[in-house]
Amino acid sequence: MAKPYKFSFSYSRWSDWRKCPAMFKYKHVDKIDTGPPGPALIKGREVHDNIANWLKRPTGDMPSVLSKNFKTLGNALAELPSQCMEVEKQMSFDNEAKPVSWFSPDSYTRFIWDVLVTDQPRSTDVTKVTAVDWKTGRPYGSYDDQMQIFSIPAFWTYPKLETFDAALLYLDTGDDKDFSISREMFYDVVERTWVNNIRMMEADVSYVPTPSKDACIFCDFGPKKLGLCAVGVQ
Repeated sequence: MAKPYKFSFSYSRWSDWRKCPAMFKYKHVDKIDTGPPGPALIKGREVHDNIANWLKRPTGDMPSVLSKNFKTLGNALAELPSQCMEVEKQMSFDNEAKPVSWFSPDSYTRFIWDVLVTDQPRSTDVTKVTAVDWKTGRPYGSYDDQMQIFSIPAFWTYPKLETFDAALLYLDTGDDKDFSISREMFYDVVERTWVNNIRMMEADVSYVPTPSKDACIFCDFGPKKLGLCAVGVQ
């Protein structure tokens, strides 16, 4: 039996709720089983696993599936001091922005960076952080939300942080999207905006459907799939 729903925020949950609160409810609150993952999700997981495994032990030849658009960055990352790079970095905080363990009952926000790079090995000395996230497929829509969300745990963790840089690398096409947030921008705009967004998401108990082409085309709960949602845009 699935565990009872307890609110916690993450980029993926925000993305689902933003597209359609009803879809979010079926997926995260009701925990409806939608069957095995599709080919695109399986491919994405495999690529992430390949990169993580190689970066943790960058010896021998790079897997051929990665060599096309990852090779230059991958080799550069592999040369960094191990103290300045973390792979699949998980960070969790309570509702007062204090660090807690990933599975803590007090976990209120959760974040995962595919790769985190710091300019100093000691967390108390870090002034610059770079986070990289891998993407498969082609660029689709705006990722400004994700970039801003990525910055939250950085400024909450590193007391001397001045600059946060994020990059999305599309491994199939070679495209990349970059974003930079200063300390001033974070505390003046980003933190306040996203604390309000998180509270707004938590307060939603109606989960009203907001059908749209972008949301409905991939939704598992609409009339042409599981049929739990009576509305949909084809």
